[in-house]
Amino acid sequence: MNPSYRHGQSPRGAQTNIYRRWQHMIQRCQNPKDRDYPRYGARGISVCDRWRNADGTHTGFEYFIADMGLPPSPLHSIDRIDVNGDYTPMNCRWATPTEQANNRRSTKMLTVDGETKPLSVWCLQYGIGSKTVLYRLKHMGMTHTQAIKTPLTWTRKSSCK
Repeated sequence: MNPSYRHGQSPRGAQTNIYRRWQHMIQRCQNPKDRDYPRYGARGISVCDRWRNADGTHTGFEYFIADMGLPPSPLHSIDRIDVNGDYTPMNCRWATPTEQANNRRSTKMLTVDGETKPLSVWCLQYGIGSKTVLYRLKHMGMTHTQAIKTPLTWTRKSSCK
């Protein structure tokens, strides 16, 4: 760590992107006035004590960096593996926007041949549209495996005789 930088990450008086992310993580879990509080703190999601509080030797931010390391790229952000769990070293990772999108409470998860993945991942893997899969599940009563793996069939009626 650079001793002229506070926490080794931000020059005195300035804040780095990762420092702002750490602060917002805490705010959305603890501050009822934060715009994201209803989706985090109000649901009971919290940040572990180690990442929130200084102990006289280190700050919460320093512990956060020690536990998580720096993000692999500017695109990565903090992600909770269990979306209903707290921000803790065991439940957090650095994730890309795609990984984040696939790890939302609203993400439709399907289990095909014993493996569970987001609908969007299955659709990419099998080259099938999500609307087709959802239609098959809802209106045709197919299992997840059938809805994903059943080949598309096209019947075209010819107007020529």
